[in-house]
Amino acid sequence: MKKKYQIIKKNKMPFTIQNKDKDQIIAVNGKRYEGERFFEPGNYKIEIVKGEAYKRINVSIKDIKRKKENEYYIYLSSQTLQALFTALEIADRGEMNGFLWTTKSSTLDTESLVADTKNLVISEYLGNLNNEDLKQKLLPEVKNYIEKVLKSDEDAYFHLYLDDYRFHWEYELFGSLGLSDNRYDVSIYSDGTISYTDYYESGTEKEIRDIKIKKANSYDIFLNEKASLDTFIKQFRMGQISTIEPLEGNYWDYLYISTLRNNFTYILQFPELITFEDKLVQKEMENANLLKIIAVDKFQALDNESKEKFFKYVKLDKEELNNTYFQSDEANYLVITGTKPFYGKIGQENFERLINQVVKSYGENYTLLYKPHPSALPDENQEQFLNDLGIQVLPGTIPMEALCFIYPNLNLGGFCSSLYMSVDKGKTKFFFVQSKDDLIAPLNQLYDDLFSDAKFYY
Repeated sequence: MKKKYQIIKKNKMPFTIQNKDKDQIIAVNGKRYEGERFFEPGNYKIEIVKGEAYKRINVSIKDIKRKKENEYYIYLSSQTLQALFTALEIADRGEMNGFLWTTKSSTLDTESLVADTKNLVISEYLGNLNNEDLKQKLLPEVKNYIEKVLKSDEDAYFHLYLDDYRFHWEYELFGSLGLSDNRYDVSIYSDGTISYTDYYESGTEKEIRDIKIKKANSYDIFLNEKASLDTFIKQFRMGQISTIEPLEGNYWDYLYISTLRNNFTYILQFPELITFEDKLVQKEMENANLLKIIAVDKFQALDNESKEKFFKYVKLDKEELNNTYFQSDEANYLVITGTKPFYGKIGQENFERLINQVVKSYGENYTLLYKPHPSALPDENQEQFLNDLGIQVLPGTIPMEALCFIYPNLNLGGFCSSLYMSVDKGKTKFFFVQSKDDLIAPLNQLYDDLFSDAKFYY
């Protein structure tokens, strides 16, 4: 039989078959070939028939041999908390192969990261990108990195770190290449408080999260969506679809259902607060990979050398902080935490009134500092207002959690944020809300356990 087909396969990668003769029939493992891609490790019997002519070919996809030198780490983070965890991970891991992109380019010292890790590739597109640039620039860049790795290392295994809003990038990066679960794992870092709410808020836009499987009488929905996700992933890997449109409408359901896969983990500070009203769904989700993380414990687990690296990665100069802001070992420090935009939703007049109330209540017994949101640094007039009240402004780009690592006795108060999920019990003095009920989730659920002594200023 004259060869009128081509098996497209590289190393241990998935393969497809190009049929160059419409009159010949190709079957794989006894099933007619319809143009799909094969990705699961195993042996494949390919049969080609044209008239009375017959040819048989055996093709195999071998499993990989995972060793440390074959592991690659891809960090894609959009929030300060995720940048903090990324710095902790890299400080702990040391030299490694990897790729990093973050919107928090002012928070992470990428030059130090590259100098210490040697084989860490930094994205050309650090900083905030709109959705179009994420699709047209960043994702192709990351995918190109993965493809280059696969060309040079047939046993490559990838660890992908994402935020929960973009968990679908797994499919666009790995699924589109036909990689199966044995070639990578996914770790989803929580977006902080956003991970516990039923909406996603960015600037003035508010997107409702309709999480159907969290509701009562949702077991049939859960089973249908679980089966749909399995089919979606398989079709993506086979090359039959190339868009995440089938996920839309049930997007957040699929995030939670994905945690039932062996290679998918959702990392949260309070996974115990993720609950499902339907008892059958709750029972199924007891097998979910929801991993609890305590930031300060992760920091304390580092050896001294790794701690120093972490400080360097997040641009934290302890000597400068001691000389400029924390000059006395005897003083009680109270840090007022800011929000984005600088005045939040309350406006300048109310902001200044609340700050004056804090000074009146705490100024005599505490040294007051102000920690602005990394994305809402004060202008000259705003900083002057605080300085006139005897309040120094801390560097905005340093994660507040990192400051708490080295100054564990700090007291805090201010606008609600993810930060307070990492604050020790009794260290929160006040919130800028009217009552407990106005706290953002999950701070309202944690109030009685962690913040019961906190006052409210409104």
